[in-house]
Amino acid sequence: MIATNPDLLVPDLGRLSLKNPNGFASLPLRVVLAILDQLSYQDLLRFKLTCRYLSRVIGGFPSLQYKIELAAAGMTDVPQNDLSPVKKLAALRKYQRKWSQLNWDSFDHYYTNVYGADTWDFSYGLLSYDVEEDHDEISCILPGSVVRGVPEERWTLYFAQKFAEYFVEPSQDLVLPVFNDEDDIESHVMLYSLYSGGQHSKAKHDRIILPGPTGSVDELRVHENKLGCLTQWEISDWTGCIFTLWDWQTGEAILSYDSVIHAEAYPEANDIIRRDFTNFTFLDATHVALSACLTNRDQVLFQGLIQIIDLTKGPDAFSSSVNLYLPEIADNACIAMLGLTRNTTTPGMSERKHYPAFRTADDQAVVSVMLELKHQTCENHQMVPFFFNTGKLLAIYEAATQDTNGSSPVNLSWDEWGPDSARVLCGLPHFDHKMTVYGSRFVWCDDGFLTVADFNTLGALSNEFFPDGKVSDVTGAVVLEETTFKHKLLKKPVVTRMPYRYVCSGMKVPKDTSVVCLGEDTILIQDADKTVHALLTM
Repeated sequence: MIATNPDLLVPDLGRLSLKNPNGFASLPLRVVLAILDQLSYQDLLRFKLTCRYLSRVIGGFPSLQYKIELAAAGMTDVPQNDLSPVKKLAALRKYQRKWSQLNWDSFDHYYTNVYGADTWDFSYGLLSYDVEEDHDEISCILPGSVVRGVPEERWTLYFAQKFAEYFVEPSQDLVLPVFNDEDDIESHVMLYSLYSGGQHSKAKHDRIILPGPTGSVDELRVHENKLGCLTQWEISDWTGCIFTLWDWQTGEAILSYDSVIHAEAYPEANDIIRRDFTNFTFLDATHVALSACLTNRDQVLFQGLIQIIDLTKGPDAFSSSVNLYLPEIADNACIAMLGLTRNTTTPGMSERKHYPAFRTADDQAVVSVMLELKHQTCENHQMVPFFFNTGKLLAIYEAATQDTNGSSPVNLSWDEWGPDSARVLCGLPHFDHKMTVYGSRFVWCDDGFLTVADFNTLGALSNEFFPDGKVSDVTGAVVLEETTFKHKLLKKPVVTRMPYRYVCSGMKVPKDTSVVCLGEDTILIQDADKTVHALLTM
């Protein structure tokens, strides 16, 4: 007996009873639907082209069409949301129209006063801030979304002592305040529930001691049960970084990397004295990408790269990594800053009362790398922004390690991997890239207008997926041709050709707007004085 999904069925079945030459008409419609329900969106698209009958069946049932349009939007379904396929499909189409047309008139506009706070954060779609000088409470706003069926949530967390800084991970119901001990010698992070406060129910220990001196924690990130920490330290003439990975539920250390110790055990090339990491992000449950700078014997940061490690390799993860080198820097230049970020959220074990109907697919999330260069003899800084697709980076890693025994690192020059995997956007102003990239989109202000670049690789080709015009109202110029970025601080022009959709809205914003923060369907706009800002949500 073939089990059928009840969500596939619609009342009007008679209109699909068409004659066809391929034999499907001889099968009961319920059986046909049960078969189609098991297919991927690629197979559904192929089946639609085989005959009129299957095209009508696939196009006429919301569950099947939702699967196709979800993939074309670079999104994935959230099963915790119990909306029917009919409502999810309608919400998805409305969501796509809003992002592609940037029809801000239909958004809810409201203002929120957070910039009097010493500490604030807008990540994973959650706005959080500390409004007291004592740093003993955190206020949280989870913006609502009418389109995705999520109401707004607000709450405040209180702590018994002052924290130095904090990090949040809504998908795991985690808030991670960092506390310094009384002697300011070491720091520890507490594992608290983001939604209810107090020790997290999944954590066997309430705290984890952090490596390095106080104030050295640069970044904390969580993926499922893994907690990663990047620490930058400087003691006398010694500088370096420590990357540590724990199972935050058990408190056990999974992996630890010290740049100084690693350099002694695995020496770099003769002209390189050190490799330091600046940021990191999880690409999936087993792979981490780190941005790294190489320092030569003249103490010049002369080369940037993305280092991808496989956590399943344990202590050998760094010695068997794949190093993706960024374009070479001119001899008279050096790196002033190298940043890497990726913002996307999985539902995970969240204690949220409401889940969205869909979210950005993990492999479609964009990885943003900001390379800030300067001339060695002056303070003329120039920024080169790169954008990569998560799925593409993972594919490059798999291809590079396919024919190796995993005992040594694989080095790929920019020309070997970069041009087909990246996109450089020229002429962008300086901005905090961690606050402007979310999911597959990047948002910025272009000459006084709010502008969006969508790097969803499937969405860029949506006209091929929907030749019948189902998304004809999805606007935006699709950029497929390669672009060449020339810069005097780079040795040679940089060619990139990753496809993306470019949309410039009619919404005017001050030209001196310094930050545009982005969630799945939320934008936070801040002016140069950081005093006037608007939170826009669907």
